[in-house]
Amino acid sequence: SDLTEALRQRDRDQRMARTYGMHFIDYFPHRELGVVHWLEGDLAAAERELKQSIAQEPSAKARYYLDQVRKTLIKRRGAAVQPPRLELEVPAGPIWSVSSRVTLRGQALDDNYVSAVRVNGASLPLEGARTKFSFSQVLDLSQGCREVMVEADNLAGRTVRQPVTVCIDSLGPTLVLERIEPRRNGVWVSGTVLDGAGVAALTINGQPITTDGTTEFGFSHLLDNPSPQSLIQCRDRLGNRSAYLLDRASLQASRTGPLLVAGLKLAGLLGGRDDQPPVLRLQQWQAQQTVYLDKVVLTGSVRDAGLVASLTINGEPVLPRRAPMVFFTHILDLRPGPNPVLVEARDAAGNTRTLTLQIERKIPRQLLLEGRLRLTVFAFDQKGRISPASFAFQDDFIHALVQRNRFQVVERQRLDLILQEQKINRSDLIDAATALRLGNLAAAQALVAGALVETRTGIEIVARLIDTETAQVLCTADVYGEDKSLPGLNTLAQALSLKLHREFPLVEGLVIDKQDDTIITDLTLEKLRAQRRILVYTEHPVVHPDTGRSMGSDYQVLGAARIVQADDHVAKASLQPGADPAIAPRQRVITQ
Repeated sequence: SDLTEALRQRDRDQRMARTYGMHFIDYFPHRELGVVHWLEGDLAAAERELKQSIAQEPSAKARYYLDQVRKTLIKRRGAAVQPPRLELEVPAGPIWSVSSRVTLRGQALDDNYVSAVRVNGASLPLEGARTKFSFSQVLDLSQGCREVMVEADNLAGRTVRQPVTVCIDSLGPTLVLERIEPRRNGVWVSGTVLDGAGVAALTINGQPITTDGTTEFGFSHLLDNPSPQSLIQCRDRLGNRSAYLLDRASLQASRTGPLLVAGLKLAGLLGGRDDQPPVLRLQQWQAQQTVYLDKVVLTGSVRDAGLVASLTINGEPVLPRRAPMVFFTHILDLRPGPNPVLVEARDAAGNTRTLTLQIERKIPRQLLLEGRLRLTVFAFDQKGRISPASFAFQDDFIHALVQRNRFQVVERQRLDLILQEQKINRSDLIDAATALRLGNLAAAQALVAGALVETRTGIEIVARLIDTETAQVLCTADVYGEDKSLPGLNTLAQALSLKLHREFPLVEGLVIDKQDDTIITDLTLEKLRAQRRILVYTEHPVVHPDTGRSMGSDYQVLGAARIVQADDHVAKASLQPGADPAIAPRQRVITQ
């Protein structure tokens, strides 16, 4: 009756509804009335009220109970329930891509409501079960082919799984020379060009060789004597290219001629002993190198008077087959900081040759954690009968924020020190004015405050991220669950952290125009909202002075700006004090 009377006076669910003066409450009479109907077993009335609440002010608690209502209705019908249907926008065969980032699109459909969708084990953001869920998931994959599993569940607990084969190929074909024979007028070479996507073109010293598009294409060719060097160029069907330069000295040192018959080295049969290790070369790499890249390509060759039996890079085999001479390319993923690289080649006689590199990866300045949004988390207000386990939630939540490396989170010790210096109790942090003042003292650009509301049936947690400069609420996120145990609260902490991160994605764009202290960017309303902070930076390509190899790019931050207006085409931002006057069109921006 109290909820019905509240609806008579104000018939709309709302976050931070003004009651009197400057007092605000989270006002959800439709939602709570729906929960009451659910507990009483009146499913039709519960569904009606919960849907009304979601239409007016979506909340995790309303979606949770609406799912419970629909799940019970499905059980009451008693009919056999089929799993969801998956409709993926994929070709009949494998997906081939030259980029390591592949977007997988599709939709899951079910009249019994799709409750969860997972791609490659990662759950997609699905707020409440629905009959149709369209998704677009970006996968960051490494070189090679692998199976990606797409899964969908419905409220009845039925699951559908559909595998998708994705092949990443960003390297040109590999060249293997299997026979090298001296002739009177040159050197006769026989070999194989290998590429998983298929060999589309092959030229030797500018002369095209007709290929058949297979993954392994064999060829034989006479290299004329007058040429001190020979150039073999290959292209796969995805457009990846590779070029291999054969110098006559290498060919002479690697030739097998009459010593190689059907792949057997006769020197051993005649009593000779091979005690020379393979010759191993890496192109344009020095023993120590600094790069600004997340991955690099190692290109080189290995040759032996007999047969090269194995080739590994950091323990990973890269030799396609045993041969006297192999030209290879390999993509190496780099961690921030030093990356030791060990290249090891072994011939058929067991002789080994190794090369060691030290590649240090530096993170461009605009991507460093120190340049991102600084925030602090204040003690959440606790309402209702809070169980002892609920006090562990906040530590789990802060840990989840730190683990994702998206924000600079002010340390708890620093916040406690400020509280002691200001002689403020943690209970005072629920006051907005106090929280904002302390946020500025902690040098935080934003603060996270919220509330834990525990009832007999479950616990609802609401967090608000507030700008300490404008006192504006930048976003609100909420989670709800019935499991109040430590593992259950940890799951809620992870989910709440994920929701906040989805509100602040790292998005890059360009400066289109500048007018006084205002810039126009190509960022859109789809990517970010007003009042978000961005950084303006310029790119400085880094090229090795000796080899000429690109080492990536470093970046110089020119200033910060705040989005003041955004639509479907552009976003306008106001430059903050201290921004470099040299900011101009074509320079880049990234969300802070």
